[in-house]
Amino acid sequence: MDNILQPLEQSPLFRNIATEDYEKLLSIVGDGIKSYNRGDFIKIFGDPVEVMGIVLSGEILIIKEDVFGNRVILNEIRPGQIFGESFVCGGSFVMKVSVQAKEPSQVAFISFGKMMGSKQKFEAVSTLTQNLIEILARKNIHLVERLEVATKHSIREKVLSYISNLSQNTGSPVVESPLGREDLAGFLGVDRSSLTRELKRMKEDGLIDFEKNKFTIKELY
Repeated sequence: MDNILQPLEQSPLFRNIATEDYEKLLSIVGDGIKSYNRGDFIKIFGDPVEVMGIVLSGEILIIKEDVFGNRVILNEIRPGQIFGESFVCGGSFVMKVSVQAKEPSQVAFISFGKMMGSKQKFEAVSTLTQNLIEILARKNIHLVERLEVATKHSIREKVLSYISNLSQNTGSPVVESPLGREDLAGFLGVDRSSLTRELKRMKEDGLIDFEKNKFTIKELY
């Protein structure tokens, strides 16, 4: 296996696919590997899109800009992670965001059309397709949870909803958030300092206990 493809070993998209099959698989469904300098745009809002990308090195930003020029970073994509899959699989075929290299990066592109239209009897293609379906399903669940949080009015309600989802997913009243305070504030759509103050109040009120990113639900609701 080419060393450049090593990050695929950590990618959920390539789960249960043998490393020795990577090159053959990409020869069937791949659409090339490209290098980008810092600041290069990989895709711009409105561009046609027929492929999804998987980062091999560097870091990629998913950006949304409104008509007034306001720019919001929606996500940062690191080696092994993918982008663009929702647009090609959802039938949009037009980018609704822009994709930019945060630093020098390499990206492997995978054609959804080649994946679905392949007539070769190669098990790795079927595994890749199944993995993609699972990734899309998880993202859909994540979106539902995020919408649930967004409908809450107060910071306290948002925090409780977020922690409750983590608890239900793990079956435990003790949960660890994958998000730091800054990212959690962004996820909840609140100011970081306001979030910090509310967490302290919730702890004082006996609702939760926390240490860094670990939360304990003390009073279920």
